[in-house]
Amino acid sequence: MHGPNAEIEKDYRCTLQNATNICNRPQAASIPSWVKPKSLKRKAPEGDSLHHRPLKRTRISYDDIRLGTSAQQCTSAAYRMHVCLISIEDANMTLHYYDSMGSIRSVPFNIVRQSEDLLLVMWAMCNQLRTQAGFNPFESNTAGEWKENQFTFEDLDTKEERVFTAIDGPLFSSEELLGRRTLVLPVTDVFERILVLKFAWVLRDGSVPETELIKKILRLAPEIRKHLPDLHFSRLYDSDMDLCLPRFSLSHLEDEQEYSWRRDLLTTVTTRYYHLWKVRNLQEFKKIFIEIVECHHIAHKKGRVLHRDISWTNLMFDRVDDIPIGMLNDWDNSAHVDENGNIMAIPGMHESARGTFVFMAVDLLRNKNQKHFYRHDLESFFYVLVWAAVHFNLKEGTRSQLAHPVLSGWVAGDEEAWKTKMTFLKDFEAGETVFNVMGEDFDELNVTWILDLREMFADGYSAREEHPRANGRCALGKSLCVRNSRIKRLDTVFDEKTLGGHVTFEKFMAILKG
Repeated sequence: MHGPNAEIEKDYRCTLQNATNICNRPQAASIPSWVKPKSLKRKAPEGDSLHHRPLKRTRISYDDIRLGTSAQQCTSAAYRMHVCLISIEDANMTLHYYDSMGSIRSVPFNIVRQSEDLLLVMWAMCNQLRTQAGFNPFESNTAGEWKENQFTFEDLDTKEERVFTAIDGPLFSSEELLGRRTLVLPVTDVFERILVLKFAWVLRDGSVPETELIKKILRLAPEIRKHLPDLHFSRLYDSDMDLCLPRFSLSHLEDEQEYSWRRDLLTTVTTRYYHLWKVRNLQEFKKIFIEIVECHHIAHKKGRVLHRDISWTNLMFDRVDDIPIGMLNDWDNSAHVDENGNIMAIPGMHESARGTFVFMAVDLLRNKNQKHFYRHDLESFFYVLVWAAVHFNLKEGTRSQLAHPVLSGWVAGDEEAWKTKMTFLKDFEAGETVFNVMGEDFDELNVTWILDLREMFADGYSAREEHPRANGRCALGKSLCVRNSRIKRLDTVFDEKTLGGHVTFEKFMAILKG
């Protein structure tokens, strides 16, 4: 960059650098949780696993909450890369900076006694370029109108520009201030194909981007290509080198050693698919569901990837020659597995529960450090069936926007969700209250699938409770276990991966195809 723009860039960064003294990372104390709309997805912890020193906490005031809310509104309205705000109390001014990685604020300065600093701030904010103000560098229109807005990216392979035009407002927007900040837009390309453009700020924590995981699955299990997202474009933008976020020009931030918690912007463009409630009848629903479960299994067995985020939003379908084809979408919470199906550890990270909260297996709700097994995804498939039977109207192609009261416990806190789901699995009367509100469209599914799957999971959890050595414990007492082991070899440590053999792909599919 040369000429006046270079000077503006230099002065703009210097302003922030000279003013900034305190950095709050994206922990609970940085921005109150209610400022960020609560995501239903549980991600891997970004604090304990990535940092080793205790964090300094700053007291959160009402003004901090108002500022956080304003920043969230700014980032959501036009999907800005970052936002800078100013607060004034009496004659003291404070500069505030927000991006997906956290918030930074300066020490206050007196605008009367330090008028030269005030002039510098005003000049920088009035003369900053559009990208310096944090507006999306790929977007042609930043006025807030989504429809007909163009997004332009450079293809690293061909060095050509790829242009996509929005045809409507967001299909999904997480509206988070910090974190992934996922945005999904319906777009068309130059060939007028209807596609989906997705922005997401992904952690640079050693995990593999969703696009690379899909490519790996296709390489090892090409037979499920038609059941995986069709990638038209993807690129990962470095938040420092490519996007030049101002935080990387700041120095001497307190309590910071490395940007190991940093996020980069992943952009993907895929074919647009349909949600499950858009099927024409129950037979189509069953066909699609079976295909997705089989695709998930092959991806795990041959592709060596476990999805870990089964939800109604990720189970989709396409139509080819008017035939519905099941599609398993959204692989950004997936993980590599070894030949035994165990998730491969990432150096510096500890394994923890991931997924969409409403559909998480009961084990994952109660223990945040629980290993994620294949059977946990099968349990999520089951909860999707129950949720669909209660909330989907296949005749009208619609779904209920709010959770039905009988399943309200599923969207409550961890303990309440665990209790509600476990009661549903094992208590006949509790199950009846759910079955009684299922739609007529799913009467057949209730009898042929849901009841039998519920019994399968209930048997598995009951077997674990009754097993003397489940979870490595001896329910009989140590001395009795030792004595029994001499009489009868007690080498049947409970198989957690399958709940003692009760929950397997084969048994799950036997019910679906029975």
